[in-house]
Amino acid sequence: MKTIHYFFWIRLVAALFFIFVLAPSSAFSISWVQSLLVLAPLLLIPLAYPLIKPSQSFSLSLLFGGLAFGISYLLPLGYWAAGLALVWLLCTLLLAWNQIHHYRQQQKESGTSYAGLAAFLYLPIGAAWALADRLGLQPMGFQSTIVLLTAVHFHYAGFLLLVVGHRILTFSPLAYKISWDLLLVVGVPLVALGITLSQWNGPAWIETLSATVMAIGGLGVALLHLMSSRQNQSAIVRWAWRVGALCLSIGMCLAVAYGWRPFFPLDFLSIPWMYAVHGTLNFLGVGLLVIGWCFFDETQAQRQSSGRRP
Repeated sequence: MKTIHYFFWIRLVAALFFIFVLAPSSAFSISWVQSLLVLAPLLLIPLAYPLIKPSQSFSLSLLFGGLAFGISYLLPLGYWAAGLALVWLLCTLLLAWNQIHHYRQQQKESGTSYAGLAAFLYLPIGAAWALADRLGLQPMGFQSTIVLLTAVHFHYAGFLLLVVGHRILTFSPLAYKISWDLLLVVGVPLVALGITLSQWNGPAWIETLSATVMAIGGLGVALLHLMSSRQNQSAIVRWAWRVGALCLSIGMCLAVAYGWRPFFPLDFLSIPWMYAVHGTLNFLGVGLLVIGWCFFDETQAQRQSSGRRP
């Protein structure tokens, strides 16, 4: 079992503090969405970072960038809040540049998937939308709620889901890598495109298609983790992956139902209901998968994989 760095506990305490201060009244309040967004840079993204860069278990820029981002949501909209959110955006751009610079060598040495690269390219997009949210801007005429949800989408689906997808694909057969790697990379921008076109009264089938593609990729990640949880790993890994895969699967099924609403409408699938239920399930799903990877014993998994070979 890996030993979690003591900086994890610093991040966890900081995350709990910010959630306590934001104090969402219910999961249907917009402050709950803000809480989920803040938890990504403060806690989950620093935990997921070593899954792409195992040699770098800690990043000082992630620590300060996440703290600055969290503080930005304790301040009212304006330049001070935006300035702190800008720190996080610059941090994500630095990470993206570093990942692009080293991508070819990483691919040669460890078989880095396209999802592992795309995660770092999508993260600055989420940070840019969060910056717009802190400035009170409404790009392309989007409502403030949509701006915030877009930031959440690129932090969770765009980065965290792709990171755990990349990690589980490294222990999967080639057929899985080819299919789900592509679905994960394509699904994230497709969903953003579908939502954008629906806001502009575009064809409904585009949002339906994008939600379906994204959900298939997410369900694939959940299934692969569920299958891998049967291996002889620790109880923490097994149950974190099982519960995380269940939450992620339900969340993705809700995404499909929401995407198909123009053809099969369900009255309860409103935007507040989706970010309260679908958003929370996705947070629990990818969060538990990331935590499971923190305790994952790679040496043991490699021994088991070698033992299964003829």
